[in-house]
Amino acid sequence: MGFIRGLVLGVVGILLFLSLLLLGVGLSLNFTVLNPGFINGQIERLDVADVFREAVIESGTIDDTPRAIRVFLDEELPEFSDEMKAAVSGAVDRFYDYLHGRTDTLDLQVALGETVFAPELVYSLADRIDWPDLAEELIQENTGPNIDPIFAYLLDYIDNATVKMEDWYKDALRKLFPPMKEYLLGTSQSLDIFIPLDQPLTTLYITLLDVYNRYPPPELSGLTLAQKQAAFDDFFFFQLVAGWPTAIEIDSSFFAAAPESINQGLDELKADIEELKKNLGYYWFGFYGLFLLIALLIGAAYLMLRERRKLLLYAGIIFFIFGLIGFVGVMVTNAIVGTGTDFGDVPSAVQVWLPGLVESALRPILFFSIFAGAVGITGVILSHLHPHSPNPKF
Repeated sequence: MGFIRGLVLGVVGILLFLSLLLLGVGLSLNFTVLNPGFINGQIERLDVADVFREAVIESGTIDDTPRAIRVFLDEELPEFSDEMKAAVSGAVDRFYDYLHGRTDTLDLQVALGETVFAPELVYSLADRIDWPDLAEELIQENTGPNIDPIFAYLLDYIDNATVKMEDWYKDALRKLFPPMKEYLLGTSQSLDIFIPLDQPLTTLYITLLDVYNRYPPPELSGLTLAQKQAAFDDFFFFQLVAGWPTAIEIDSSFFAAAPESINQGLDELKADIEELKKNLGYYWFGFYGLFLLIALLIGAAYLMLRERRKLLLYAGIIFFIFGLIGFVGVMVTNAIVGTGTDFGDVPSAVQVWLPGLVESALRPILFFSIFAGAVGITGVILSHLHPHSPNPKF
């Protein structure tokens, strides 16, 4: 009889330990993966701007990137991190609202279009780019190869014109982005953008002509006004802007199969979310069922031991062992996953961020282990303070 009771108590003890382990894992999931506050907090810790900048550098295109964009990545984008993180957090909140049943529907295209790809966010980000400097560099890079040296000095005054075009840049972006976003996210089936370049070309023409008239090249001093005008027109239209497009034209062929790929990926993601939401109900059933299982296991142990003092000692030892193992395991993991750990070919900002993520993710099970250990020690102490009762007779 004693052997059978010992065997049953051993099985019950193992099951109780495993139940505590599963409960600890469940609590960790509840406070981390299933908690939008945790996810948003970790996003807040991540240096998103540095990740983006490093991705551009590693792509090998940084040397070919215009100076204004490099300045934007280094100086302006970091100051915009809070706005980008807020947009991502908004998308995360919508996902969890649907996952936890606080909303009935989740349209990923709409959710992304109103958070991460919200026009106001894109415009605010784009306004931090030095568009005049960017336009000047692009114009100078795309000037005709046969610029007459007599007119080369005018290239130094291109920035005078690009500064005057700043309002046009912003207006053009507000005409470009909405239809492109709608087409890429699948809310529009066609794309046909046409933005004439008459205004910036006219601004550039008038500005350079004014400089030309105020500071005419000495080589043309013997020409009449009409001849000087003709020489300038020849320089401007057949040398400076030769081959330039007359408008920005973008249609569906510009993005090839990108919209189909994006929307197929979003559809697959939505299917995965639906599956996750369905399985989440089973998870909650199992999680709350663990409390009942632990109570039943303790009750079964009491039926075997028949004494509260022995039950306190028995359960206290199991709780204490679980708490000790859990505490040591978390401490060892945090020590191994330190700031000096090499996580491979991931951006340096992510390498700095990951140890904190791991530590934060393990914190719930750490606290649960400490709590279980404290309960175990309390049970052991109470078992020694509890008065002895006579041994039951079988």
